[in-house]
Amino acid sequence: YGTEIYRLSFKEAIDRGILVDYKIIAIGVTEKELEDHLDRRRYVSSDESVDEIAANYALEMVMEKYKACHAITFHHRVVSAQKFTERHKGLYPSVLTGHVNGSQPTSVRSIALDAFDRAERGVISNARCLTEGIDLPSIDMVYFCDPKNSKIDIVQASGRALRTDHSRNKKLG
Repeated sequence: YGTEIYRLSFKEAIDRGILVDYKIIAIGVTEKELEDHLDRRRYVSSDESVDEIAANYALEMVMEKYKACHAITFHHRVVSAQKFTERHKGLYPSVLTGHVNGSQPTSVRSIALDAFDRAERGVISNARCLTEGIDLPSIDMVYFCDPKNSKIDIVQASGRALRTDHSRNKKLG
């Protein structure tokens, strides 16, 4: 792209108040936690794997523990993101849960993102659709449901949660 004109590190941007500080959380769900969850009959249908249900449970567990209110989930495939959304709606009906993908008209994506932004608690799933080009300071968490190989994609996606949001007094992404 040419000569670098200026470089600003994450640390410098955080120190200057341009970005909020961040925490990287590695989620682990024990067999006992998942067993207790399933024993409470908090599952949607028999055609889903325990791993799929664990992914939804882990997100909700971390959102509660860290008081996160707006999470974006990243998946490798659109169908996986859609299934995650449907499962989450069934498991956690009090959380506004939606899905966006690149085949949807911009107007449909905008409506979903506006509802997500206004919700008290929201989760929106996607497959590479929200890595760049959105500015929703309310996002305080990104959740990689599938492994990411690209450092650039990880940094871009993580940046969704680092925007300052003074109206909500956001301190951490």
